[in-house]
Amino acid sequence: MSSAALRPGQFFGRVDGKFMCAGATLTEVCHPGPRRVPLHAHQAGYFSLLLAGNYAETFQRHTIRYATRSVAFHPPGTVHCGEIGPRGGRLFVAEFEDSWLDRVRGFAPLPACSHYRPGGELAWLAARLYRESKRGDAASRLTVEGLLLEMLAEVSRRATENDDGEPRWLRAAVDLLRAEFRRSLTLGEVARQAGVHPARLSRAFRRKYGRTVGGFVNDLRVRFAVEQLAGEMPLCELSLALGFADQSHFTRVFHVFTGTTPARFRASCRAAR
Repeated sequence: MSSAALRPGQFFGRVDGKFMCAGATLTEVCHPGPRRVPLHAHQAGYFSLLLAGNYAETFQRHTIRYATRSVAFHPPGTVHCGEIGPRGGRLFVAEFEDSWLDRVRGFAPLPACSHYRPGGELAWLAARLYRESKRGDAASRLTVEGLLLEMLAEVSRRATENDDGEPRWLRAAVDLLRAEFRRSLTLGEVARQAGVHPARLSRAFRRKYGRTVGGFVNDLRVRFAVEQLAGEMPLCELSLALGFADQSHFTRVFHVFTGTTPARFRASCRAAR
């Protein structure tokens, strides 16, 4: 069966916004209702982030079902078809020229099509890239370039992690922490879901990541908090939403990681508007 070859910025859905810089095309694509997306390929490699709705895509008899805020990586020329669910779908797509891939290939291999669930490093980077595409100011070129390189480095790292001898259970534990960092997880619960003894998980985690499981979770929480503090959610509600015991606990942890308090950080964000 033949397939369409789409140029950067060209999609079957409605394009609601586009920003181009540094050999990258950042596009927001909307599908108002359910539909089937015909077999096609994109000339450029790209990341896709599901912002809202339902989306699934199939390639080589394998189907990826996106969750909201999950990310997928696609090498150039990947042939696939898709299906938009009953609630429609809205996606953010970051396409990049081959020169981007050449900058990474010299250091590490890139994977085939890969899907990364919400809450992880790639989802966090993709969300920042989406917000930057909305700004489109003089500083955006530099920011977009840095974020895209981080994303490509992250998928390259994931592709080589198993070759470095990292146990699958450790990767499973890390994926769980990245997806569920806003819950009050215990070391025992994480170890149980990963299928390993808590003491072994704790030792391996510190060797691999240079910190405790709790420190890793707090880092994820602070990163998320930095993004949320630009909004209007009260600090007490944000503290609970992040899984902290109370606002004072949130403030102490935030200060350790950033050198300032959430209230001061929020005030500086407002002053910069």
